[in-house]
Amino acid sequence: MILSIDLNPVLNKWLDVDKKFQESKSYMADITGKIPGDGGAYLTLILSLMNEQSRLTGFSGGSTGDFIKTKIRDAGVFDSIVRIGEESPERMFLNFKDKKVDISQKYPCITRDEISEFYKELKEGLNTCEIICCSGEYPDNMPDEMPLDIALLSREWGRKLLVAPKLEFLEGIVQEVPYLLVLTIEGLESLTNLKLQFEGEIIRACQYLFQNDIEYVVVDMNEMGLLVMNSENGFGMKIEKEAMGDEDFMHSGILAGFATGMIRKYDFETTARLSFACGVLDYRIHKGKPDMTDIKYLMNRIDTRSFHNL
Repeated sequence: MILSIDLNPVLNKWLDVDKKFQESKSYMADITGKIPGDGGAYLTLILSLMNEQSRLTGFSGGSTGDFIKTKIRDAGVFDSIVRIGEESPERMFLNFKDKKVDISQKYPCITRDEISEFYKELKEGLNTCEIICCSGEYPDNMPDEMPLDIALLSREWGRKLLVAPKLEFLEGIVQEVPYLLVLTIEGLESLTNLKLQFEGEIIRACQYLFQNDIEYVVVDMNEMGLLVMNSENGFGMKIEKEAMGDEDFMHSGILAGFATGMIRKYDFETTARLSFACGVLDYRIHKGKPDMTDIKYLMNRIDTRSFHNL
C-alpha cells in the first residue's frame, strides 16, 4: 500500500461562461469538471486507475472536504484524513469566450489538536506503507517544520519518500534525502544558484542532488517535457502539445506513476514513461472516468531519449 499525504486538498472547478469577460454584470456558467487539484488526493485517484491500493492522510474540512473524501472513498482509497474546523478551499477556472480567469479561495488554518491528530495518522501510515508520497498545497498557518518532519520520519521509519515540495521548503527537503524528488527548473536554479537554459545544463546541475544521496530526480521543463534520471542514466521525454490538453504536468500524477512502477518492479524506462503519462493525463477530458487504457495510450505517444550521466 502507498501512503499519500495532502496537507491542504484543493477542489478544482471548471466553469464555462457563454459570454465575454466584462460583457455583463451577471453570468450563468456550466460546471464542466470538479476534481481534487494537484496534490495527494488527486494522486490516490490516479493510483486507483491502476488498481493500486493507497491510504490518504492530511487535513480537510467543510462541504468541500466532504466532497473530496467521498470522491476518494468511492475510488477505494483508505481515508485517514483529519477533519478540521475550517473549510477546505476551492479553485475555480472561469472560461469566458475571450478570457480565462483563475480564482482561489483563502487556505484554511489548522489547530494544535488537529496537528497532533495528523501526526498520529501519519505514524500509523508509516507503520503500514513502504512508499510515501507527499505533494500539494499547505494550510495557511502550517508550522514551517511540518514538511521536514514528514521527510525525517519517513527516513527514520526506513520508508521511501517520493516528494514534490513547494519552492520554500525545497532546500530543507533535499537535506532529508528523499528517495525521489520532483522539481521545476526554477527550483533547481534556486538550489544551485545557476541560470539554467539548456537540457545539458539541467542534467549537470542535478549531480548536486545525487551527491546528497537522492536516488531519482524528475525535472519538470514545462513544454520541453520531463527529465527523469538517477546518478547513472536517465530519459528525456516529451509529447505533442495536443496530447497534453490545457494543463501543465500534475506532479502528484508523476509521483503516482513512479510509485506504481516501483511496486510492480518495472524497469527504469517503463517506470519513467508511466510517470510521464500519469503526470500529463487530463482527468476532465474523460468526464472524470479515465482508465488504464488512457494511460497506456499516452505512454505510446511519448518521445523518449536516453542519456548517461558522466
